[in-house]
Amino acid sequence: MITLCLSALIITVTSFAGNAKDVESFRDIKWGTTIDDIKNQRSVLEADEDFNDPNAYVFLEEDYNIGTVTMDAIYYSFNEDNKFYKVTCMGARNQIPDMLFILKTKFGEPNTRADMDTGKFREWTLNQVKFQLNNDYNSEFFTLTIISDWAEMEKFKINSSVSDF
Repeated sequence: MITLCLSALIITVTSFAGNAKDVESFRDIKWGTTIDDIKNQRSVLEADEDFNDPNAYVFLEEDYNIGTVTMDAIYYSFNEDNKFYKVTCMGARNQIPDMLFILKTKFGEPNTRADMDTGKFREWTLNQVKFQLNNDYNSEFFTLTIISDWAEMEKFKINSSVSDF
């Protein structure tokens, strides 16, 4: 009986640990990278006015596929210090089952679920990154927003590897 309980506990802890992965970048761009550093490596355009974020950019030669899901837009957002912290992807609503499959396969079941009259919202919270999938019934698009608290991630790395004592 004790062995069975311990096995269940180990499986639970392992499942939880597998869901707490670090996501340190999006498409090889590390969170916290400055827009100037990115401009040195890629052709960047400012986001169009429809997106309504003056600190968001798009890339000229973007790959709009995430798995089999073809996104209509991918916006890279930067904070007041011009450091990369968020990605907003927009895709056709009919592709939401595939995006949901990708996210569940990669990160497990969402931590937050909300089913409302206006749409569905799912959120996966990892160490310092959140994946938010929003299916607004009043829009022809779904939105996947990936938000990083890269500053907390860096602080954690530094503080968890202190060699002073």
